[in-house]
Amino acid sequence: MIFRDEEKIVSDAADPKEMYAKIYPYKGELEMWYQKNASFYTDFMIMFLTGWSIISPKNQLVNKVFKDLPKRNF
Repeated sequence: MIFRDEEKIVSDAADPKEMYAKIYPYKGELEMWYQKNASFYTDFMIMFLTGWSIISPKNQLVNKVFKDLPKRNF
C-alpha cells in the first residue's frame, strides 16, 4: 500500500541504485513507525487499506488514516 509503486520508482529512475539508496532508509523509518504504533487497530487498518488499494489504486486514504507516517523524500 505504501510501496505499491516501488518497482516503478526504481525502474524509472536515471540511476536505480541511487534511487533505492533513498528508498531503503525510508523503509526503515516505516518499520520504526510500525513498531511504535503496533496494535490490533493498526494491523486491521493495514489489511483494510491494502484491500482498498486493490479496488482503488490511486486512493490516498492511508495518509488520512495514518497521519503521522514518515514523509517520503523522493
